[in-house]
Amino acid sequence: MICLVLGWTYLINDEKISSIGCYVREQLGPRLGELTAARSTVFGWETYHRADASRTTRKRLQTAVDLLTYLALPMICMTAFWRSPAAQTPLVIVSLAQMLALAVLGWQFLRYAER
Repeated sequence: MICLVLGWTYLINDEKISSIGCYVREQLGPRLGELTAARSTVFGWETYHRADASRTTRKRLQTAVDLLTYLALPMICMTAFWRSPAAQTPLVIVSLAQMLALAVLGWQFLRYAER
């Protein structure tokens, strides 16, 4: 459950930061450029760091780490729990619901990684 809560929190915060960057790049920067008659990009960092040659590799590695941390490890732990003698039917049902929620979280990580 902890990985699920932390994973969702991380994903939402990452999405908000990405949205802020998109807004600065596509809305705020051009408008400020017009108002100041700037000859160059007002927020150069927003485009400069995206042109880095290793950006794609870093994004893929980060997605793999996110999936391992927030999806694979909790699923391994739940599988171990299911195989233990302590697994009781009500707890297994709850853990199945958590497994479904983790699968949705993993799908969201992959969906946001495509952007």
